[in-house]
Amino acid sequence: MPQGFAGSNPGPGVFLPKDSQVRFLPLALNEPFSQVGLGLSYVLPTSKKLFAKISYLPLWIDSKGESIRNKQIVGLSASVDLPHNFSLWGFGEVNVAGAHGAQWSYEEIELAKTFKKRFSIGANIQLNSKGRRKFEPEVILRLAVRVKF
Repeated sequence: MPQGFAGSNPGPGVFLPKDSQVRFLPLALNEPFSQVGLGLSYVLPTSKKLFAKISYLPLWIDSKGESIRNKQIVGLSASVDLPHNFSLWGFGEVNVAGAHGAQWSYEEIELAKTFKKRFSIGANIQLNSKGRRKFEPEVILRLAVRVKF
């Protein structure tokens, strides 16, 4: 799940809403450094067992240090704690500045069971865009195993 770095609110003198963060997202697509996105994220007010965040990354730079045109990503991520140590989470991204209009680009959804607060196993569905004007995503089913250190 590409989360990137989300720094805390810079503090006095910089106007950002209370639960917002500066977000830095490096991507390694086909090489160690492919693209870097920079923007803001905001944690939405929710209940204790629910988490939701919206992000906007309007600035993207490629591996040559040049600005990437036609790329501004709006993302939404959410998770909910379910009974019996199950959890459901997901995130999705839309490029709102695509050359041919807004285009959905990537999504993941996962249902997992946690054991002893340190180990989880779950089913993960990855949905990849097949390109512009293609609304049928490439579906990849994966087994997710996580250990918290």
